[in-house]
Amino acid sequence: MNRHLVTENSSTLTASVGDEILIRVPERATAGYEWRVAGSLPSGLEFFSAPPPPPREDAIGADVSRAIGLRVTGPGRYRVRLLHHRPWEGPERAIGTFEVEVIAEPTGD
Repeated sequence: MNRHLVTENSSTLTASVGDEILIRVPERATAGYEWRVAGSLPSGLEFFSAPPPPPREDAIGADVSRAIGLRVTGPGRYRVRLLHHRPWEGPERAIGTFEVEVIAEPTGD
């Protein structure tokens, strides 16, 4: 099992079944904004509880970094689109998007 870190929007990565993907995105948590998957997560991926990023020592209220953990459960080509919005305003009011394409290969076992 490998762990892949994604910090660049519109990234494409190749992973194997069983690999973990950490998507690290900036977040305005103090303003109520959250990153959420647009639609549903593709069937060959599942969420896992990602470790929190290290705390920042900047001023109180500064943007933070959020880690979203995905595990590859099946081979295929998957696009994950995240929207940065306030849950009560809905995805149509998103202030940002973040996309990752995952090319998932079977394990070599």
